[in-house]
Amino acid sequence: MENQHAIIKGYSEFSLSRAGVRSDLVGPSMGAYFKIDHDVSELLPYINATYPDAKFYEQPEHVQFTLGGIRCTLYPKDVIAAPFSGEDQALQFVKNLIDVLNGLYLNKNSLKPDYKKFSPVSVLDLYKLVPQTNCKECGYMTCMAFSAALSKGETTPDQCPHFMDPISEVAIYPVFDKQGNLEATISIEIDAIKLQLNLKKKRPLKNVQFYPRSRRAKIFTTGIH
Repeated sequence: MENQHAIIKGYSEFSLSRAGVRSDLVGPSMGAYFKIDHDVSELLPYINATYPDAKFYEQPEHVQFTLGGIRCTLYPKDVIAAPFSGEDQALQFVKNLIDVLNGLYLNKNSLKPDYKKFSPVSVLDLYKLVPQTNCKECGYMTCMAFSAALSKGETTPDQCPHFMDPISEVAIYPVFDKQGNLEATISIEIDAIKLQLNLKKKRPLKNVQFYPRSRRAKIFTTGIH
């Protein structure tokens, strides 16, 4: 029986094609595309919070994550997923994804969304911040390999003992409307070490993101699109 409270009732424009350019690959190598019949923009932050490997991108807004061994790129109404061995597996994935999205919608009031968006930095720019000595103390064979992993969000700057120190930080705080939807963010330039020490005395530090900025204190707001 169809769930009357589900926001997604079906899909359209389903197509299946060979993923990539090689035709000699062994194993699943098909990619699927389809449209869902409801805009799920409001659910993208919940997917970002629910799946450990999720990455939430801003331009264009979409989230990438793995569901049942399938890599999925979800836009507000468009879906790209791979790899599949054939149509039956792909259609089952469509059903599973719709069930997941409807489940997130029905239970979102009990879930905490993650609005943090992944903004990759150029590998070459990151390479300028490492010692370029290939010391391997970070666990990677070369500084370039570490920089590439850092650009993809697979590691963090603190894994390199010689990573350049930041000159300042910015804490980004969410602003919600009365329905609990994120309507803006407020960014405050801070002394990160002092802030963490003070907050730890009161409560665990949550939802604070740090980015390089100038030292001068400055507060500004940005709309969410």
